[in-house]
Amino acid sequence: MMDNNLLTFCLLGLYFALDGLFSGKNLRWKLTLAGVSVYLGLMTKGPVGLYPVATPFLFMLTATLPAIRKADIAKGALRSAWVGLVALGLFALMLALVPESRVYFENYWQKRLGVVLSGVREDAELTGLARLSIFRILAKEMAVLIAAFFILFFISRRKKINAGPFRHERRTGLLFLLLGFAATLPIMLSARQNGIYIIPAMPVFALAAGYWHLPLLHHWLAPSPGKTTRFFEKLRWLSIAGLIVLSAYVVFLFGKPGRDRALLHDLPMIRQAIPKGEKVLVCEKLMYDQQLHTYLQRFHHLELTRDTSACRFALADKNCVPDITSYGFVPVNRAEDTYMVFRKP
Repeated sequence: MMDNNLLTFCLLGLYFALDGLFSGKNLRWKLTLAGVSVYLGLMTKGPVGLYPVATPFLFMLTATLPAIRKADIAKGALRSAWVGLVALGLFALMLALVPESRVYFENYWQKRLGVVLSGVREDAELTGLARLSIFRILAKEMAVLIAAFFILFFISRRKKINAGPFRHERRTGLLFLLLGFAATLPIMLSARQNGIYIIPAMPVFALAAGYWHLPLLHHWLAPSPGKTTRFFEKLRWLSIAGLIVLSAYVVFLFGKPGRDRALLHDLPMIRQAIPKGEKVLVCEKLMYDQQLHTYLQRFHHLELTRDTSACRFALADKNCVPDITSYGFVPVNRAEDTYMVFRKP
């Protein structure tokens, strides 16, 4: 769900920025809305939501090709800076008005972002050239698109397609390609890389490939209006069929957990045993379990801590039981559950 929200905010940021840049209408207002979307993307999943900030700069860069005019590049940089300042301003305003957000951000930096960038977190093992594994992830996740692109590329070369009249479309394709790289290559800074981090870039790479191959599509469809009509008719029915299949698949999966099944199974027991809003003692291992923090905070407002003096209840899995019982806590639920609830006697 978090990835869907991130993708939505990133695409909204791109839409507002590109709509203003291409139309030239209400540009500052639309760049401001792009900044708001960037802020929401940042708050959803961290720095991977920042890449729409680069849109005005890359737009001016590609618009001036093959010549590069310094004045246009400077204008693009200033517009990108405005998008970033809006997002940064909203973030600073949140820190100033909501004290809890400052505590959360400090914890996020100390336990997640900062240690991942420096490579000292236990699950952040990539160092040196290993950080280039983002290219391997891109090749794996985008394999179908890459294969389709090169097939159409060789067809275009064989048919000697004249792309001259499509210079503007090719520049637009280059813009989307650079935006895709802006969304993915900075991940090399992180010592922990995963395919989920390139989700915001996937639609942009697809748009880049589509714009690049518009000359070939025009070659196939333009000579015969009837052929064009039949193509779009088939595409329409194929899209409708795809939506029906996807909807049926979503309905089939609705309510069925795909991961964290043990936690979701025990969650009703945890909510029944521990009053809402309590501080709950956990072992060191569970303290670093981000999923556990998220679920318990979202569904029962439980705060996990290592401070024994502040807790009436404790939570442990099978491996953590000795640590919890050493503080004098006694179990209150069945031992066959994955998670065990303890309380002070």
